[in-house]
Amino acid sequence: MKDEETCKKEIEDYAKIFDNRCDCCCRHIDELKPFGGPGDPLAGDFTGLPLVKVYRYDFPKSEIPSEYSDCLKKDGEIDEQRFIEKYGREMFDEITEFMSSFDIVSSYRLCRDCILLDREQFCKKSHESFMEFMNTKGIIAKWLILQKEILSK
Repeated sequence: MKDEETCKKEIEDYAKIFDNRCDCCCRHIDELKPFGGPGDPLAGDFTGLPLVKVYRYDFPKSEIPSEYSDCLKKDGEIDEQRFIEKYGREMFDEITEFMSSFDIVSSYRLCRDCILLDREQFCKKSHESFMEFMNTKGIIAKWLILQKEILSK
């Protein structure tokens, strides 16, 4: 059985695999076309940078369950007064609490191909790319073995 320091070191080593990679598509900076020049999707001078730090939502926007869709405004937000009149305050509080859990924002380092993806596209692509990357590197199996060793202490 590995000691705690060995396990911590291995976790740090696995984390380094993600250094210098786009947080969405998982491509390494050596594979990326840098910002700047023709086709650059951003205003501002990021010339030569392979990744730009931005803030994005962590999860796709949750959708209100279809049975409550008659209480949505044109912008997709809930009409609070109408919803409460029809379904009650308790149900409104439950729905809004559930939906607010999808509004967590984090920083990401993104390449010029991923930076303009909308919220749904970004979440889908980052999840798919992450799983593909992890499987390609055989990291999932190693990570699970390491977690099992840590938990067995």
